[in-house]
Amino acid sequence: MKNLQSLDFSTTTNELSYNHNYIVTNGLKAIAELKQLKKINFHRNQIGQNGLQTISQFNQLLCLDISCNGIGIEGAKAVSELNQLKELDITANDIGDIGAKYISQMKELTKLYVRYNDINSQGASSIGELHQLTKLNISYNNIGDEGMKVISGMKHLTKLSVHNNHINVGSSQFISQMKQLTNLSISENHIGIEGVETISQLSQLTRLKISSNQIGARGAILISKLDKLTKLSIGSNRINDEGLKSLCRLKHLTKLKADFNQIGNEGVKSIIQLKQLTFLDIGGNNISHKGAQFINQLKQLRTLYISENQIGNKGAKLISELTQLRILHIRKNELSDEGVKSILLMKQLTELDLRENYDITVRMENQLSTLKSLKITL
Repeated sequence: MKNLQSLDFSTTTNELSYNHNYIVTNGLKAIAELKQLKKINFHRNQIGQNGLQTISQFNQLLCLDISCNGIGIEGAKAVSELNQLKELDITANDIGDIGAKYISQMKELTKLYVRYNDINSQGASSIGELHQLTKLNISYNNIGDEGMKVISGMKHLTKLSVHNNHINVGSSQFISQMKQLTNLSISENHIGIEGVETISQLSQLTRLKISSNQIGARGAILISKLDKLTKLSIGSNRINDEGLKSLCRLKHLTKLKADFNQIGNEGVKSIIQLKQLTFLDIGGNNISHKGAQFINQLKQLRTLYISENQIGNKGAKLISELTQLRILHIRKNELSDEGVKSILLMKQLTELDLRENYDITVRMENQLSTLKSLKITL
């Protein structure tokens, strides 16, 4: 796609959204007169320093998404002049600790997204000065335990994402101080059982992402104390059957991701207690058609990821009886044409992943390719 040099819009608009459009600096000259703009969304473009100077003149702007634009430290400095902003997404812009220092001057911010920015503990200390923040996503950086210590002092935070930040057991004492959190994402760290013990004390949590932390069945048992949870991601933690049985005490869960956890048919048996589930990811486990008969009882399911199991054609027939299901990923499950025929009885499906079911014939694949109303991956 060629770089866009101009934009078309109404001169009375107060919101612009041009995602992934390769907008360059010249394209932004056209908006210079739109002083009334309240919200700009320019995710993944090429706006450059001059483009930022144009944006920094909008003194009525409240929300800005400038993620994935490669603006760097100088760009962060220019953005910091918008001291009236309430919400800023500056993800993936290589701003580093120095850029984080500039952003820390924006005292009106309540929501901040600074993922993928090479921010270390020093940058986290700067971000920690934004005491008014209620939502912070600082995932995929390197804040470590020292950074977590600072962030734990942000008492207005209710939503925090520190996914993949080299957070270790040493952060346990800091996590326990954040009693006000309702939403926590701490996946892909190394918090250990000590960390899970402190998280289990955050009684206001309704959403938790804690995948890839090696917490095991014992960790799942601790998580099951969080009786307000509605959404839980606990994949790649080796919780096994024992851990899943414990999690099925969480009666308010509507979304559960428990993929790659060494769960078998016996563990899935307990899942019938979660009648309110609308989303289930149980992929990469050890489930056969015997386990599928329990999933068959989750009549509210609208999305099911059950790839990389062994449910076979019998399991596919059981799954086909879930009349509310809209999205089904059933990749690598030993299906043949017989199983596919059962699945195709689900006229309500909008998305289907059938990859790596090697017994499906070319004839069936050709038939599937004619189904225009269903998004199929083969």
